[in-house]
Amino acid sequence: MDRARQGLHHGPVRLGARAAAGGGLATARAGRRPRPGRRRLVRGAHGRGGPVRRHQAALANGFLPEGQTLPALLPAKDQARLQAAAALLGVPATQFDTLRPWYAELAITSALYQKLGVQGADGVEQQLWAGLSPTARRVSLETPQEQVGFFADAPMADQLASLDQTLRDMGHARRDYQVLLAAWMNGDLRALDREVVRPLRKVSPRLYGTLVVQRNTRWTEALAHRPPGFGTDVVVVGMGHLIGPDGLPARLRALGYEVDGPS
Repeated sequence: MDRARQGLHHGPVRLGARAAAGGGLATARAGRRPRPGRRRLVRGAHGRGGPVRRHQAALANGFLPEGQTLPALLPAKDQARLQAAAALLGVPATQFDTLRPWYAELAITSALYQKLGVQGADGVEQQLWAGLSPTARRVSLETPQEQVGFFADAPMADQLASLDQTLRDMGHARRDYQVLLAAWMNGDLRALDREVVRPLRKVSPRLYGTLVVQRNTRWTEALAHRPPGFGTDVVVVGMGHLIGPDGLPARLRALGYEVDGPS
C-alpha cells in the first residue's frame, strides 16, 4: 500500500476566493466577500514541529509486545518478501523484527522513497510553508498523535494486509512512482483514483474508512464552520483526500461551495 499511504499526505485544496486552478489544486469560494489580506494555511495532519511529534508518537506505538516478532506474524511468502525488501534497501532484515506491521510498512516505504530520490523538502506542504507570509495563521485539523493512532489502532489483520500489499509492490516501485507523479502533474483524477484510492479500498475497506472517509467528514465540518468572510484558507491534504465522492472537493460542492478545479 505504499502508493496509497503516501498519497494521503501531499496535495493542496484552496478554500476562499474563486481562482483558476488545475491539477491537484482545487479552489472554493465562501459565501461572503473575504477580508483582504487575511490568510490561513490549514494542514490536515500537523504543522510546524509536527514531524518530530509524529516520530515520537510512532516510537511509542510502533513496537510489538515483548516476545512477539514480525516474521512470526507473516506467512512464509511475506517472510521471504520482507527479506528481499531489506536486501533491496541495504538494511538487516532483523531491523524489522520488533516492529508492528504498520510501522514496518512506514519504515519500508520511507526508505524506499529515499532510495528513489524523493525528497520531503520538495513536497507541496514544505514549499507552501516556506513561502507563507509571517502574518498568515497556521492551523492543523488533527494532531500528530491522532494521525499515528489511525495506523496504530488499526486491527492487526488490516495492518498485515497493508504490509503484504506494500511488499508485493516493491519490485515495481519506481514505475509506480513515475505513474503517480505523472497523474498528479496532469491532474488525472482517474489515474490517481486507480493508483491511490482503489488499492487502499481493496486491501482494507475498514482502513479506507478510517484514513479517508472519516477524516474527510471531520475536516469538511471544520472547514464549513470557518468564520464567515474570514479570507482565504489554503488546505493541505493528501491527494487521496481530493478524489471521488468521498473527497474534500466533492463534499464542499455538496455543501454549496463553488469549487474550481478537477472534478
